Amino acid sequence: MHSTTILSVNMHHRNTAMHSLLETNKDDDILCIQELWFKKIGTARKDLAREGVDILGGASHCNWTIIYPYNTATKHAKVMIYVRKYSRLASKRRLHLA
Repeated sequence: MHSTTILSVNMHHRNTAMHSLLETNKDDDILCIQELWFKKIGTARKDLAREGVDILGGASHCNWTIIYPYNTATKHAKVMIYVRKYSRLASKRRLHLA
């Protein structure tokens, strides 16, 4: 039987620590991140802004889905949730030939 595990952690705005956690965590299904790194991850084109508009976001990883809270240009996320895309049980399944 599989039980869902949740990890709650304060990252102290450290981007490298967040990437390390996303890459190495093999035990938890849901990550609740406090004081996450939430900065510029790209630039969007906009007719009225010559240099474009900053796109803000958190660290991403191919094995995790990010659930962003609502944010505006003046208020940024202080907590974010990551949900594992692939079940840990899938790696434990084996094909048994009769």
